[in-house]
Amino acid sequence: RGVFFAIGWSGQWEMTLLTRQQETPDAAASFRFTGGMPGVSTVLYPGEKIRTARILLMPWDGVIADANNLTRRFLLKYHTPHVDGKPAVLPLSLQSWGHSEARGKQEIDDAVRSGLPFDTYWTDAGWYGPAGSHCDDPLSNDWSENVGWYSHDPLRYPGGEGAVGQYAHDNDLRYLLWLEPDRAVEGTPTIAEHPEFYLKRNAAGASHMLNLGREDAYQWALEMLSDKIRNCHLDVLRIDYNVGPLGSWLCEDTQNRRGMTEIRAVENF
Repeated sequence: RGVFFAIGWSGQWEMTLLTRQQETPDAAASFRFTGGMPGVSTVLYPGEKIRTARILLMPWDGVIADANNLTRRFLLKYHTPHVDGKPAVLPLSLQSWGHSEARGKQEIDDAVRSGLPFDTYWTDAGWYGPAGSHCDDPLSNDWSENVGWYSHDPLRYPGGEGAVGQYAHDNDLRYLLWLEPDRAVEGTPTIAEHPEFYLKRNAAGASHMLNLGREDAYQWALEMLSDKIRNCHLDVLRIDYNVGPLGSWLCEDTQNRRGMTEIRAVENF
């Protein structure tokens, strides 16, 4: 018999598990579990509410396989996205870099001709950037340095941002697109248009974290992603996260509100 422990928190968390603990010298051996969000120390204003980490403690009896099956059934039932009443199935994707409209359509043709059971065409990073950028080359770092552009390179995608997604649908494939809305690089249009949305702005070329806990920044991200889903004909949205957020969150906190920037960001996420 035993207990399954888990922490549900999309931010900074920690867990400590101590075994063979005794409250008194003659007490039976036990274990001690502590876990949660380190460093959080905040006042709450009248009427203010916050969400904290979810904790799962699930006892089990039998052998290890029983614990595994019990946990799997619980996670599938309560913590897995469902479609039409059944757990969502991951797409079987043909993955490609965001090269160009012509390259994307050619690869869709190749996927259909292959007879392999692909159900989704996946455009990864590189589809965006200013005209003439080299985001189409996965060996170039332009794909990272131009995060913060949320429009297709018009030279590589002359048919517009929805051309590849529509072509995938025309060939009975779903469409998946890579996005990284939580990061933008200094000098990109998003930073220029909404500098107040970002935490700890630095020198040119530096990555900045979207302050997702700000309601106006959250609404901007929601509208931008919704527009991409509609205009690019998305069936599956891939969110990447190539920056460590903790330092930026901590720098934004005030003395008596440690952890609040992180909490609000996780709530809106």
